[in-house]
Amino acid sequence: MKKNQEKWGSLFVPPTLKILLTMKLIFVLVCGLGLLSSMAESGYAQSTKLTLSLKNASIKSVLDHIESNSEFSFMYENSKIDVNSKVDISANEETIETILNRIFNNNIEYRIVGKHIILFPGEAGAEVIKKISVSEQQNIISGKVTDSSGRGLPGVTV
Repeated sequence: MKKNQEKWGSLFVPPTLKILLTMKLIFVLVCGLGLLSSMAESGYAQSTKLTLSLKNASIKSVLDHIESNSEFSFMYENSKIDVNSKVDISANEETIETILNRIFNNNIEYRIVGKHIILFPGEAGAEVIKKISVSEQQNIISGKVTDSSGRGLPGVTV
């Protein structure tokens, strides 16, 4: 009797169950890697500290300095953002948000998307943020996993 229990007990795993467990493991790994990469992108802006000291410099030169000393890139429309105005900025190991708030004094708004910073005039800010937020929404996907005969597999969900 003990030999039968060992044969059909915990030592024996049916091939279908093995395939399902492998699929679940792959699914969990893919989801985990996706979450980790998205958290790494959003954390770059918060964890990167910049040091700069510029006097009577144009906003364009300040943005160029930030781009050359970090992985950030700026996007803006020349006709709507005055990048020729002069600013004085001194920052010692400060985040990009703190530096941008000092440079723009709430006249120009920005949105950080990964390592890209989008600049736009203050009055158009709400509309631009709405467009960016809509494009970042996640889609919900659901479904049913079936075997070759079309029957649903128990315990498997998408």
